[in-house]
Amino acid sequence: MDTLSICIVNYNVRDLLENCLRSILDNVGGMDCEIIVVDNCSKDGSAEMIQKNFPHAHLIANRENRGYAYGVNQALKKAEGEILLILNADIKILPQTLHRTLDFIKKREKVGIVGCRIRNPNGTLQYSCRTFPSLINFISESFFMDRIFPRSRLFGRPFMTYFDYKRTREVDVVSGAFMMVRREAIEQIGLMDEQFFMYAEETDWCYRAQNAGWKVYFYPGTEIIHYGSESTKQNSLSMFIRLHESHHKFIRKYHGAFYLFLVKSVLISGVVLRAAGFFIGGILQRIHKNETRLIGERFSLYWNTLLWYLGLMKPAQ
Repeated sequence: MDTLSICIVNYNVRDLLENCLRSILDNVGGMDCEIIVVDNCSKDGSAEMIQKNFPHAHLIANRENRGYAYGVNQALKKAEGEILLILNADIKILPQTLHRTLDFIKKREKVGIVGCRIRNPNGTLQYSCRTFPSLINFISESFFMDRIFPRSRLFGRPFMTYFDYKRTREVDVVSGAFMMVRREAIEQIGLMDEQFFMYAEETDWCYRAQNAGWKVYFYPGTEIIHYGSESTKQNSLSMFIRLHESHHKFIRKYHGAFYLFLVKSVLISGVVLRAAGFFIGGILQRIHKNETRLIGERFSLYWNTLLWYLGLMKPAQ
């Protein structure tokens, strides 16, 4: 049996995927592993690139995009490893990342899921740990409390901005960009929930793992580079609404209808606040004859999201 199965879901990020795969091969260092790439009907030649440049990788080329969780599950069903790594296509693996993280999880029998430290391309830290979604978290994000008081253990909860990312510790959720998972845990909690087309699938997985007695850990002994959001930028309105949908589904699944009503009220308030802010900002920019394109795009994003909440529009798929 392979020691490590690396599972990647790709959507229209051919060049980043190629860099990701090369970084894996450069740093696998004799480790027993397999690479499985699920391509979600990309139009940029991703599947052809894999076949040409990485013939030893297992390619699953989908004819339609049925979501990220669905793609991950396809890879998990094919994987043979005792440890599995769920990896975004826009990741660069750095030296010792795979070896050290694998060693960490294998030495701790109760650890079901592990995440590592993540850097932005410019070297800055990317917040990669979160607490489980809650009303206070949505209030903090919607009304900028997490930005005003990032070191507060109350308001900094959404992305744990108060946390020392040099410290190994148990957390609620680690980023789905890099999740090393024990097969035994997957066999107990099941595959990813495919009702989450994108976003919150890793949160749901971590929640189920902890409820089943497994630990979720952040391990800073190694790190990766995450180029981030290239797939989702291709239709930012659709993806932003997908994010809200995923919030709704998670809250409904675990907390019920009344709690979901409260959460929706907070989220709608946050959208209205941002739409109003960018509308006023656009007017002020016009008065001063400054560039307004970016402000207009942000206003359009929040305005159309508000229309979606009101049932007056559907986002482009």
